[in-house]
Amino acid sequence: MIGLIRGMMTRLDQSTVLLMTGGVGYEVHVGRKYSAPESTEVTLYTHLIHREDGMTLYGFPAREQKELFIVLMSAQGIGPKLAMEIISTFNAGELMEILFSQDAVRLTAVPGMGMKKAEKAVFELKDKIQKLDIRSSSSAPQDASSADAVRALSVLGFSVEEAVTAVRAVKKEHMTSETVIKEALSRLASR
Repeated sequence: MIGLIRGMMTRLDQSTVLLMTGGVGYEVHVGRKYSAPESTEVTLYTHLIHREDGMTLYGFPAREQKELFIVLMSAQGIGPKLAMEIISTFNAGELMEILFSQDAVRLTAVPGMGMKKAEKAVFELKDKIQKLDIRSSSSAPQDASSADAVRALSVLGFSVEEAVTAVRAVKKEHMTSETVIKEALSRLASR
């Protein structure tokens, strides 16, 4: 398995780059939102998919995006191309919010995602996404106790956005997950 490639990048088209490293050029499929200056050294976390008609490398600038890609593909009807479209349409925080709030309508904004497929994906992925440790997104919490608190509040029925806002408002340095959850719940109950 090829897990990471570092090399000089050349863009081949809107969603494919060529990474030159050690005299070998790797064609890597990246999302349509991926941008990096041409002829610069970049590092991509990769996932190799081997099928009978060939091998395809998918690349991501962050490990969290790669993990999200793998989880998305675990849902029936979501292959690598659709998973890349989802990652290109929503950041990790937005996708978590969509799945926690079971907002299949919003998921249909992804090219190639109809309502039936979106509803099925939301149903299948809402539990799997909670197991991911996504901290790189701007809307996701940056430490373990905050991430635990957001997950707990989401399970209690609050949207990810409400949970993140409440946790950020009460979080102080060196607070335990339990304390953050209690204070965030108090804040949410008082509004």
